[in-house]
Amino acid sequence: MLCKRGLLLTSKRRLLHSITPLTGSQLVLKDIFLLHLHCQKTLHQQETFHSEYLSSAPLVSDSLSSLPLSSIFRTLTNPLGCLGAQLGPPGTVPIPRVNKQYLAGAGNNKQFPSSSHKSNSSLHHSKRQYSGDHWYVTSDQAVDNDGGSFVVSLFDAWVENSNDFSLLQTAITQSGPNGLQSVEAGWINYPTQGSAPHLFTYFTTNDYSETGDYLGGWNTDVAGFVQYSSTIYPGTAFSTSTIGGSQYGMQIQYEYFDGNWWLYVLDEWVGFYPASVFTSTATYPGQITLANGSNQIWFYGEVYQTESAMTTSDMGSGNFADLGWEEAAFMYDMEYINSDESAYIEYSASFWDSDSSRYSHDYYPNSGTGWATYVFLGGPGAGGVVGG
Repeated sequence: MLCKRGLLLTSKRRLLHSITPLTGSQLVLKDIFLLHLHCQKTLHQQETFHSEYLSSAPLVSDSLSSLPLSSIFRTLTNPLGCLGAQLGPPGTVPIPRVNKQYLAGAGNNKQFPSSSHKSNSSLHHSKRQYSGDHWYVTSDQAVDNDGGSFVVSLFDAWVENSNDFSLLQTAITQSGPNGLQSVEAGWINYPTQGSAPHLFTYFTTNDYSETGDYLGGWNTDVAGFVQYSSTIYPGTAFSTSTIGGSQYGMQIQYEYFDGNWWLYVLDEWVGFYPASVFTSTATYPGQITLANGSNQIWFYGEVYQTESAMTTSDMGSGNFADLGWEEAAFMYDMEYINSDESAYIEYSASFWDSDSSRYSHDYYPNSGTGWATYVFLGGPGAGGVVGG
């Protein structure tokens, strides 16, 4: 059993926060600690590989901001933080148990939102069946960057069908003549992929046209992502937020370092996508790829449906964005790393909705509060009922 803990801590970077609203959009940090555990089965059987990369993990001292470690991260004597958990032998990393039915049918059910910033609700309304549709609350900014960071809330979004998913995520992309390439990460409820909401990663080298080893896909379902951490991995479940109650968040960051896209979650470098994944599969050799850096960053919520009627799946908590703190899902401290890696820059692009009558946003760019740039987002889908 691998157990991870959701923490609400006071810190600006790379720790979870607990935040209490004042009036209006003003927010402050509270000096409190909450410790919860959530367990998920795992196999510790994969040997660490690509050892030539492992010495290249970005050092905390080299990062753009300090990492104030608290002793609470190291108080549990068990190395995985859960009674009965055991680390694998030296040189191994955790591998989640994966539903074989999911692996057989996962295919390419991920796609990218449009960057046109125009609602496509009229298109959706004109249809009689919606199987395979994706619904978004999304934002993107065209800017050269070496990664980005945000804190995402951890609600257990209800989904209508076990093959549907609901997620909140960031994506770092490179778009050019050879199409779009991406590294992505976020928080997802996808019952066929995992029984509890969990951390996920995704990548594409070919504009979502094909999945497979070194081409694109979820987590470690296909070859591409190199696991580094011995405790956090794509598929790890954490404590979840409660509407009107405890609120949990998780910092997620991608950073381009030594030619690889490193994923940082909580206080861990989790793993990376090697640059070679994006160059060796490039449709047009010699073109700019994600191996050279990113030219666009995204933050968005997405709901995917498999049923023919318009989905009733929730995004975020299921509440609309205007209900705000403790009721709606959030993303905050949204920022990107400039291309010379000298600073974090606050994100400032606008948001748009596929259909604001079902999923909405309430956006505060450059707010001047402890949340910096933030957004509440989500909704109940068709029918307007949270949880179906």
